[in-house]
Amino acid sequence: MDGLEVHVQDQLQAADSSNTNEFMKLLAEMRAQIAKQAEKPGELPKSKSGRRKHKVGESAEELSADLSKEERRQHKEARKASREKMRQEETLAQLQRD
Repeated sequence: MDGLEVHVQDQLQAADSSNTNEFMKLLAEMRAQIAKQAEKPGELPKSKSGRRKHKVGESAEELSADLSKEERRQHKEARKASREKMRQEETLAQLQRD
């Protein structure tokens, strides 16, 4: 039994050393990949949580025809500025009437 235990221990040590070397190689590859990704901070994967679901009658063409985020933001700012300008004009007209 002692000889068998020694043999099993020798085999486990040999397996562990090869696994350790393989593990170290994989770890080095993963570190290289992480370093490469760190160089490109703007290219992180986007989560799907912010995307809206397709409605029953919508097609992919209709969704792609939608305005981009930047265009929508610009339109929103323009509408907001227009409303503010109208409020100022109304306030000025009201003050002139009084």
